[in-house]
Amino acid sequence: LWARVTENGMLVVVETGSPKGFRYINSVRELFVKKPRDEACIVAPCPHHMECPKASINKTWCHFSQIIPKYPRKVIVKDPRESTTDNEKFCYLILKKGKTPNVVLEEESKATTLAEKSFFWPRVILPAIRKQKHIIIDLCNSEGAIERRVIGKSHGDEGGYYWARKIYWGDLWEYPIRIPNRFRKEKKRAGRMW
Repeated sequence: LWARVTENGMLVVVETGSPKGFRYINSVRELFVKKPRDEACIVAPCPHHMECPKASINKTWCHFSQIIPKYPRKVIVKDPRESTTDNEKFCYLILKKGKTPNVVLEEESKATTLAEKSFFWPRVILPAIRKQKHIIIDLCNSEGAIERRVIGKSHGDEGGYYWARKIYWGDLWEYPIRIPNRFRKEKKRAGRMW
């Protein structure tokens, strides 16, 4: 398949969102991680070109979810109490033949367009945990690690709180880490604020 992909073309591999499906996707990923960046680059779901951080953790796998409509009643007879949608889980990998912006530019500040900058942003790998005045999101970052961020209401627009309330599993997260006020030093002799 890879030989049939044209230069700057993409190869999309999709499997079911089960541990077995993730193992298939991860084995394909391991083949392309060993190749030089001139030949193959990982576009999605991860913003890095290393081993999957979830592959080393037991009893967990990287997968995503999509709600899709079922066939209408005219096609397949259903019980009236049955849901009209399905929550499908899937694993995927998108590979590009050639270099991606995160390989060419090496840091986000050199990117000029939003599309180029998005190659550096971490991806939400689990459903967001919504609490009363904060949201907890788990991200796969560009260093090849899983990180958990807590976005409080005090972060406001510049910290991404209003966007975090609407974030879905699999979305990109464009906001940088924000240090809480009690650890930020505004003045030379400033300490904790509370």
